[in-house]
Amino acid sequence: MPGLGDEAFLVRDSILGATVGYRQGQQVVFLNYQILLSPGSDPGSSADTLVRLTETVQSRLNAG
Repeated sequence: MPGLGDEAFLVRDSILGATVGYRQGQQVVFLNYQILLSPGSDPGSSADTLVRLTETVQSRLNAG
């Protein structure tokens, strides 16, 4: 995933929900979105929002 540092990844839809992660130097960030106990839920539908949130986290960490 361009722009998110080294080894960035997105798991759009799994039994654990949607997960985004990356490594930047010694810093490692993981964000996970889950909908627990809700039949027919689709956490993968929020994957793009989760990526944007991760980009926001990265920019704030880099600014500080």
